[in-house]
Amino acid sequence: MNKLTENKLQQLIKEALEEMVTDAEGMYSHGYVLVDDADMVVLGNYSNPDDLQDAINDAKSMAEANPYGSYRVCGCDENGQYDYDETCVFSTFNEGKQRFAKYLNENIKTILTQVISENKDKIKEIIKEANQSQKTVGRKQKISEAIDDIASQFIDWALNDSNTQRRMGGPVNALQAMHDYYYNNDDDALYIATEAFAEAKGIEDAESNIYMILDAAKKAAEYYFNSNPDEEQV
Repeated sequence: MNKLTENKLQQLIKEALEEMVTDAEGMYSHGYVLVDDADMVVLGNYSNPDDLQDAINDAKSMAEANPYGSYRVCGCDENGQYDYDETCVFSTFNEGKQRFAKYLNENIKTILTQVISENKDKIKEIIKEANQSQKTVGRKQKISEAIDDIASQFIDWALNDSNTQRRMGGPVNALQAMHDYYYNNDDDALYIATEAFAEAKGIEDAESNIYMILDAAKKAAEYYFNSNPDEEQV
């Protein structure tokens, strides 16, 4: 999992801005149409992609002649089709995306610096939270893997060694404890078996980790009796 750094975040912001520039430039290789905003009638066709400026100049001329009207230039696809909103590259109403594209192209470094400068603390917070989240996911995964490993060991111990373990109070019938937990939701016997397992395996800090080991024992019971159901309970 890649660590998020300030340089990486800056690069992501830069790429997003550059994508906005690309989208805003509105360069279509199949030409353009000039559309009247009032009734969406096509007033001019420009099949040559290099005619974009001519189409824009025509739109401006029409707007000067009719100050109450507005006109837009839209890019066309290979079938000569256009989308009134999505492929609009210029509008006399607000000068559309082209002015925005020019502004971004001329000021992208300044904008990027300003965005980062004004949000430096927030950016650091985002980076810190992202990396902490990665660490948390990593810790949870390690804990889950550890529980799975302990569950496997617990089943093996319950089947082969628990009945012969010498300890105060005598050996523990771990398989019966697993059975009682699985079918009767009885934690008490399984807790005792968990303590015996930790003792038998010499697990360090067993007392402080007893509930994680108990979770593993519960998972062991679920694994075992899902695969080996008690016929009397089915």
